[in-house]
Amino acid sequence: MSQAEIATKIGQELASKLQGITDETVIKTLTIEAWHELRAAIKNFSSFSTRGLPTVRKTIKQAFPDNESAKRGYYHTTQGKGQISRYEHLALWYLTSSTERWEIVGDKARTAYFNNLPELPTTQTESQPQEQPQEQPQPQTTKLEDMTLQQLELDTETQAIVENALNHSGMSLADFIKQACRVYARTVVGKAEQATKTDLESIPTAELLNNSKLRTLPGRAEELAKRAMVAIMHHNDMATEKSQKWCLTGTAINALTGSKMTLIKNVMEQYKVMIDDHNTKHGLNAYDNRGRSTAIERDIDFVNFSESSMPAVAICPKGSSEAIAPKETKVETTVKPTTKPTLPKATQIKVVPIETSLLEIHDILKANPGYKVRVKDGRKAYTYVLVSEGILIEETGEIEKLA
Repeated sequence: MSQAEIATKIGQELASKLQGITDETVIKTLTIEAWHELRAAIKNFSSFSTRGLPTVRKTIKQAFPDNESAKRGYYHTTQGKGQISRYEHLALWYLTSSTERWEIVGDKARTAYFNNLPELPTTQTESQPQEQPQEQPQPQTTKLEDMTLQQLELDTETQAIVENALNHSGMSLADFIKQACRVYARTVVGKAEQATKTDLESIPTAELLNNSKLRTLPGRAEELAKRAMVAIMHHNDMATEKSQKWCLTGTAINALTGSKMTLIKNVMEQYKVMIDDHNTKHGLNAYDNRGRSTAIERDIDFVNFSESSMPAVAICPKGSSEAIAPKETKVETTVKPTTKPTLPKATQIKVVPIETSLLEIHDILKANPGYKVRVKDGRKAYTYVLVSEGILIEETGEIEKLA
């Protein structure tokens, strides 16, 4: 139901309960119960006070019209447009966002309340000379010490938690807000500083995925999502049957990483063109992931794959169908050395797709000292290492020189 429908329903139920009731105490109790029910249904305080309450008040006015003379269950007022003297139903007194009026009970207390209200400025008549425009005074700002919990416009659950915390702490609302701001600010700044000091790309996937201390690290979910995208793409490129492949979707990434879908979607939006191109290349759509005999996390060993053979995949930015990578330069000369050169020590391996160019392999090796690059083509695999003369294909001993 819409907010208007909810408010109308609550107003009608309240009007039904108030039929035949003239005792102010009972009217107050029933009305405040309806007020809280409406507040729980409409979380936003602005919508509650500008749409919800007026709708309920209108429903009550229709059920209990104003009177010109005194009547039990009504109170006298001149408030409102035109300041017409009338008697309104008491429920309208308590249906207000100014909850301090709940403590004002009885005609005498209400009269004193109205008498203490500040006078509204009178409108200027045509016969009066118009005054020269004066500089408008600056609006008064509400001091933190004068604020009430209701002015924070918290949802019902949060407000209850804060009220409970205030009771336990013995602090004023103003001091509590200051302390809460101080604590949360330190938390945010601490996480930001930790993020700047931490190179996410250097953290092993197993640690990034399972270390509880890193779960609130800014950028963690996005980094895991990128690694999962690479893992799925590499798996599909190596698979020989379509039935073995997985469509690159947010659900698939979520299954591998456990990251929130909102964060995953943000990452996927950045690389939408690349994802669409990959799925189209393999003829995949989301329906291909349904009804599989095995889950994707069993098909793709995400952690071990990332640790041992994370492929270097060129990432495409949004709006581009081509990877950001140096243009391939023609290989002019192939030299077969008479003796195999001394190979640099390399203990870690990056696996790349078969379409990766030699120049890209060269750049990967230069950017990752101590690594080898492996290209898989079906059952065959070629391993490249960087030597001073160029790129050495370790299996054949051939050195590819780049112009």
